[in-house]
Amino acid sequence: MFYLVIWIKHKYFSDTQNHSFIKRRWFLLCSLVDIHATLFIVFAYNLTSITSVMLLEDFTIPSAFLLSIFFLKIKYSNTHKFALLLCIIGMSFSISNDLFIKKKDENSDENGKDRSILGDLMAISGAFLYALSNILQEHFLKTTRDVHHYLGFLGLFGVIITLLEAWIFNEYSQLTIISDSK
Repeated sequence: MFYLVIWIKHKYFSDTQNHSFIKRRWFLLCSLVDIHATLFIVFAYNLTSITSVMLLEDFTIPSAFLLSIFFLKIKYSNTHKFALLLCIIGMSFSISNDLFIKKKDENSDENGKDRSILGDLMAISGAFLYALSNILQEHFLKTTRDVHHYLGFLGLFGVIITLLEAWIFNEYSQLTIISDSK
């Protein structure tokens, strides 16, 4: 509905028509990155402790820091670099806790393998994708200054991608079980 209102506004009440198929591909890319970042974080909660995921989500900060240096050409002060170092030290303690200190029985699967490291890697991957999403968003909004199209297409493509992936991977199978029991 939001996209329809924005489209009508720009179609009939705007002088510029600069939203091409190429820009929609960027919206699609931003949606893909954002959705998969969320999926990685959600699956990480199933594999490791809540504390580990919450601490490792802070990997978004160093990832956004480095991505903004390389892609947005932003300069940071020594205070920012020191804060980044503290963030990385804290994440290192969380990973070392899962590797060496934590009891191995808490997050083991049926074969006795420890799943917490896989959960940590998924949390780090999700945090990196969140940082990438933030950098893509900042780049797009700084170059086009079109917040309405960004939010509209991000939501539209996000819903479409999520529904397609849920249908492909049969994520809504529990709904058929509920409806069959009635």
